[in-house]
Amino acid sequence: MSKKGLRYYIMIFIYGILGVALLFVISALRGAEISTAQIVSYFPIPFAFVFFVFIFDRLFMLIFPKKEKKQADAYNLFLVNSTEHLKTTGNYDIEDFKRFRSNEKFQRALKVLYKIETNGETDDANYKMIEKRFKKDTKEYNAIQSLISKK
Repeated sequence: MSKKGLRYYIMIFIYGILGVALLFVISALRGAEISTAQIVSYFPIPFAFVFFVFIFDRLFMLIFPKKEKKQADAYNLFLVNSTEHLKTTGNYDIEDFKRFRSNEKFQRALKVLYKIETNGETDDANYKMIEKRFKKDTKEYNAIQSLISKK
């Protein structure tokens, strides 16, 4: 299911049942006779109602994705491009990339680089601040320098 979950769709189903029951109550109050065939013919309505709501929710999510998803996709694209750039420089092997992934300071620096790329430099997010986080003779420092010079 979606983030709405099973509980949401069960509530929609209950509302569908209540709607059909209300229809029968109104018919009974008007003096109409309710037959078994009529009850059976109205049986699929709550299921169809839930199905259409589910399909509408899915289509709505495809047409209008959430802002967080767009931002996560853009950040992932930034990471892929950064990795490709570091691979093309040829100075890094697979062990270096594993170390970059496990290094929290490096990951925070990548997030700041992404923020600078999307929003521009600010007082609390600038290239000099990122460079100060690493010792100058480390692979992390050289990788960050390479990513900064890529811009």
